[in-house]
Amino acid sequence: MVTEDDYRAAMGRRPAGVCVLGMRAGGHVLLVALTDVASASLHPPMVSISVYADSRAGEAIESGAAWGLSVLDSSAEAAAALSRIREPGRPLIGQAVGIGVHEHDSGAVLLDAASATIACATEWTMPAGEHLVVAGRVLDAVATPRSGAHVHALGRIRPWRSDGAG
Repeated sequence: MVTEDDYRAAMGRRPAGVCVLGMRAGGHVLLVALTDVASASLHPPMVSISVYADSRAGEAIESGAAWGLSVLDSSAEAAAALSRIREPGRPLIGQAVGIGVHEHDSGAVLLDAASATIACATEWTMPAGEHLVVAGRVLDAVATPRSGAHVHALGRIRPWRSDGAG
């Protein structure tokens, strides 16, 4: 039987890009850091994410809320925003205070300090253990000239710059 610690240690060796999931939940902006985002299809464009099933994000997705993914750039502004988003026990009210966000026409919430943004509508969900696997139909995708990104590897999130300086 695989232990949770062994599984975490093995998966932690796999570098993954960090995205911020953004949406409205109960009239408030909800922001969640995700490390498991995948391109699920090019035709039509779709992405796959995983969230805790009993979380505010899981509930908002199942209620039909549009959601966005923001790939943060490697700037200090993005690092500060990510640090705030990852604070445990954050209240729902005021999550985006001090973090630059904007809303897509669909209602998806996107971060200003992003090197790419993707607005999505839920196509389907499937329970997977304590998580909910979500397939999202891409409504809009924009890449900006900002450089770098953040990656999660060996239990840490760190900036990565495409020019090799990070």
